[in-house]
Amino acid sequence: MTNEELNAALYEKMRAEQDQFTGWLLKLAPKEMLEHSFECTVRQDILISMEDNVLTSDQAQALLRSEKPLADVYKEYQKQQSGYIDEVRDSIVARANSEIRKDQERRAALQNLPVYPHSGEYARKHGELEQYRESRKANISCRVAIEEAISKHYRENRLDDIAVKEVVDTFGYDRTLHVLAVTVQQKDWDGRISRDNKEWAKSMTIPENRMEGGADRNIELIVGSHSGLMNLFLIEVRHSLAMEQSKVKSTDKERPSMLARLREQTQKNAPKHSAKSKEPDR
Repeated sequence: MTNEELNAALYEKMRAEQDQFTGWLLKLAPKEMLEHSFECTVRQDILISMEDNVLTSDQAQALLRSEKPLADVYKEYQKQQSGYIDEVRDSIVARANSEIRKDQERRAALQNLPVYPHSGEYARKHGELEQYRESRKANISCRVAIEEAISKHYRENRLDDIAVKEVVDTFGYDRTLHVLAVTVQQKDWDGRISRDNKEWAKSMTIPENRMEGGADRNIELIVGSHSGLMNLFLIEVRHSLAMEQSKVKSTDKERPSMLARLREQTQKNAPKHSAKSKEPDR
């Protein structure tokens, strides 16, 4: 979506929220209605400010993720203490930036959260249930993100590159590939998945994870998208990772080792002796 479309979508969401608020307000007794009149006025002014497309695309997307963006902006406004219309605009931007920071912090936390490499039973026996549960929760969120990315970015028989980037930027390669490996292993019978991806999945170590009754917990990580599209997504993830690793190797080759740099510096600083200037032994 363009910046204008994002701002328009946010405006419509806020307008619907304001209509709902007004409907609730009209059902109140007159005295109670007056108590909320200032809030109603400010919320209306926020809507008016939104008509000017005041937000960047990132800011608009951040507020669109909120269930009630208008109420959130009003809360932000209540914290401000300067001029009125400027406060309204500042509140919109401040709330959007706050949502961006929260999203960045959430992504960083997920990126730094390692994939727990053992079963729930192992975690229980070794006092690591908290790590196991956090990782399992992130794994399920990653599966949902993969499904949403495929649904959103598959158009005209093509999966847009942004689909992989969205998931990997949030969950990292390790978790994304873990979820996809579980999916392929569980769907080994599916002919829509390439032989190469099946062989790759077999090379991945996925711990058996069963409940007390014997049910397999790993099935909750199976990507529910069309198997052919999931297969295509996996191909793109593996290709993207290979490209990243290639860049790292290339950089390492170009960067001289510490020993090589020391030798080079020593050679530069060493005194130079000329054969012609050397005195014969007497």
